[in-house]
Amino acid sequence: MLKSRSICYGIIILMLAGLVGCNKNKKDDAKLTNKLKIPESFKYIPADTPYMFGDIKAIPYEELGWPIFDSYAASVAQLRQTVATNVEGMPPEMVSADDRLALAVLDELDGRMTPEGIKELGLSTSSHFALYGIGVWPAVRIELSDSTKFSAALDRIEAKVGEKMPTKTFDKYTFRYIENDGMTIPLIVTETELLMGITPQKFEQEYLGLLTGTARPAKSMFEDNKLRAMQKDYGMLPYVSGYTDMRPVFDVMLGKETESLVARSLLALGEPLPELSAECQTEYTEMYQSVPRMVFGYTTLTKDRVKGVFGVEVTSELPKRLMAAKASVPGYEDDHRRTAMFSMGLGLDLGKLVDVLRDEAQRVGANPYKCENLVWINDSAEEAYFNLGNMPPFARTIQGVDFVLSDVDFEDDQLRKLQLIALVKSSNPQDLFNNLKLFFPEQLGTVTLAADSKPVALQLPPEVAMNMPTMPIPHLAMSQSALGLAMGEGMQDLMSKQVAEPGEGNTPILSLTYDIAKFMGLIMKNIPMDTMSEDERKNFENLAKMNEVVGPTTASFDIRENGFFFDFDAVLYLKDKQAEK
Repeated sequence: MLKSRSICYGIIILMLAGLVGCNKNKKDDAKLTNKLKIPESFKYIPADTPYMFGDIKAIPYEELGWPIFDSYAASVAQLRQTVATNVEGMPPEMVSADDRLALAVLDELDGRMTPEGIKELGLSTSSHFALYGIGVWPAVRIELSDSTKFSAALDRIEAKVGEKMPTKTFDKYTFRYIENDGMTIPLIVTETELLMGITPQKFEQEYLGLLTGTARPAKSMFEDNKLRAMQKDYGMLPYVSGYTDMRPVFDVMLGKETESLVARSLLALGEPLPELSAECQTEYTEMYQSVPRMVFGYTTLTKDRVKGVFGVEVTSELPKRLMAAKASVPGYEDDHRRTAMFSMGLGLDLGKLVDVLRDEAQRVGANPYKCENLVWINDSAEEAYFNLGNMPPFARTIQGVDFVLSDVDFEDDQLRKLQLIALVKSSNPQDLFNNLKLFFPEQLGTVTLAADSKPVALQLPPEVAMNMPTMPIPHLAMSQSALGLAMGEGMQDLMSKQVAEPGEGNTPILSLTYDIAKFMGLIMKNIPMDTMSEDERKNFENLAKMNEVVGPTTASFDIRENGFFFDFDAVLYLKDKQAEK
């Protein structure tokens, strides 16, 4: 028996999960409506599962024009080449079982990375996928279009490997499995689905009953659809999304629940529960009850745009208190920021942040933790209170920072182009500038700025001017509310405008934008390809090709009244690539 096959088969399932859910022909399913057909598989998913990741509707890749199969085909070809290179010239008996399995799987996938090809594997372009917990133990369901074809694919893989997985029977199902260290990993092919997961052997019978549908949960996701409710709450699309809610697990760990499905699944390990004092019981409960879920989902999917959100929900007053320190990222609304090669913005009033954090530290001091495992928080809060009080006054004037690298180019190890702007919004920019002079006396000691937003040129250090003659002259500007730096042709005028009007809008606390296609173009232009092997060159070329359709991508972090959230927004250049074809 191949003990490491569980990892390899796990990889197979993940790859297959990425292929299914690609709706091709169902025009009605491709349109978002309020009337959704909940997948039948939701009848087998417990409503009290601690986590759920899956779809209610298949993503219409073909209508979106996304080259998902092209990407998978390139990945399979690259992986196959890598594995084949590793075992090239080795006697068959010396090739490891994992390498044989990897080659066998990739042989099955090679040439089938098309909507038509995956049908030969028994998969469908409109299949549903779900990863969830039966209690705490993971289960995977993938719809099959032809279970006979999928079983035949597994038979071919095993024939190429030269070793079969053992089988056992549960109810009417005979299935492949792996057992190791008291755990069972089943791989079950039913008439309509591929089922896989992991469970302790002591919980195996109940787990298999719920996985196969022989037994039904007390209440299913079909009856209490928490996934769809989450999607509605956050304006998410009914495509791939998910959540985790670990409160039922903590209820078991703290001895508050012993009869639920989660409790039975966890207690099957036979491990004793931690012994906790009454103080720890109370304080741990307050902590985990205030963080109900982590959530993820897409909010926009179009031919040229992908948006989504990942968040940690918080029910306490902490987010509201921290929101008092929010400020706006200066220059956030300028178009050049969104099309830049790289930009990073911070929207925090450091003075207010210090006050808020010191208030939080005082809050802990007034009601210190009594749990022996949490008393370190008391010491940390006291230390933070005094350290924050020592922040330099000029730093506390900062109310937002933005850095934008619009463009950079090199040729023959020489800088050919550099365009950037850095902004600092401040309640006292003159004091901030005076303190910067203390840190950079040679560069700024003789510079005088007026609060008129007019750019003032700086002198480059002689050694920089000599060694990098193409380095652009930096310019500074100051207003009553901001300080700015610009480098590159035309950047000083734009910087001057932003310094005069840094903006007051509602922005994220942290925003990061990057254009991976531009970065890859710069790397491919300057990387010494002639020193690389053929495989290394192909890997770089494939990586560049895969990223050339992805435009500016923004990842941002923000605090809202109900928690902490990361949003992402990616521009796609698929229309341009289709026009080239």
